[in-house]
Amino acid sequence: MELICTADEGLITVTATLQDAVLPADTAYDFNTLMLLDADDKAFAVVVLPARHALPG
Repeated sequence: MELICTADEGLITVTATLQDAVLPADTAYDFNTLMLLDADDKAFAVVVLPARHALPG
């Protein structure tokens, strides 16, 4: 998984990409929740993504 975090004028943007082509077929993966940690390893945000079957395509 590639995780890119940028900040610009107080707006924080987090982009997570997972290249599913490198994962074995017919295997379930639970990548639907992402927890963001600060420099002290304290959680400051949780991002919940729709289940894979709910995504278009």
